[in-house]
Amino acid sequence: MLNKRMAQLRKDRRLKLREVSAAIGVSQSAVSMYESGERRPDYETLSKIANLYDVTLDYLLRDEASMSNDEKAKLLNEAYARVTSKAKTNGIAPQDLEMALDFLVRAKRRDETVD
Repeated sequence: MLNKRMAQLRKDRRLKLREVSAAIGVSQSAVSMYESGERRPDYETLSKIANLYDVTLDYLLRDEASMSNDEKAKLLNEAYARVTSKAKTNGIAPQDLEMALDFLVRAKRRDETVD
């Protein structure tokens, strides 16, 4: 699950392997092996990955299929709190945040129809 989640996060953020490797301090081949499931990162590297993608370690490591609805709701609430806090810290108004999310949803739908 970690490998698929890492690959999806990188794709969603349109990052290259070299950008991720530089940000977390490992080689490009290490990132590639993490994403292919050939290798697992140590705890320190996992923490750096979570920070890079602004997600929790729980999100990276947990299999959503085995999570209860309450656990999924908790993760969603944590993500919402992180996003709104970051927006507030950076002076982004709630309506601007909502417009940005609407844009991202439309872009994702467009990308999914192109693939």
